[in-house]
Amino acid sequence: MNPLAASDLLDRPRAESLRIACRLMREGRQAIGLLPASHEVIVGPIAIELGAALARAAGTPIAVIDASAPTTLRQDDLRPAFRTDWHGATLAVLTPQSGRPACTKLEWLERLIEMHRGLFAHLIVDLSAFQSRGEHTAAIDLLDGVVLVCNAGATRDVDLFRAARELPSGHNVGALLVGAGGA
Repeated sequence: MNPLAASDLLDRPRAESLRIACRLMREGRQAIGLLPASHEVIVGPIAIELGAALARAAGTPIAVIDASAPTTLRQDDLRPAFRTDWHGATLAVLTPQSGRPACTKLEWLERLIEMHRGLFAHLIVDLSAFQSRGEHTAAIDLLDGVVLVCNAGATRDVDLFRAARELPSGHNVGALLVGAGGA
């Protein structure tokens, strides 16, 4: 396992997240999924922090796709189902419009990624919902790489190694340890 961070990302977000962003940029992968290594991990805030760090490091537009939020999509159009919130000039957070019934589908993720690859230097995708539905392996195939997100003191080694074994060959970018005690 190749850890991306050995310290607490949330307590020192600027320094650590910028270091991780630089590492992800060197990897040369555009669409990167964040997958919780265990059920105790909440990926959303990490995705936004990494997206902001990538935007600072690259100076180009970055998108965070909140694929964990519930939504339905019309087959013919993705835009009405998602809202784009810009945080500064270079970070867009794509979230489902409120009031939509819950439904997570691989087809909409695939179309959303295809639609935004040309618009953003990097796409950070929260894969939490796909994992809970058992569709994470298929969702990962749509991406260039995956970072496993672990919670210090809560994620067990066995969970991390199980999650790493489930990743398709060549997709494992590393593990990110967050939370207190991650030294």
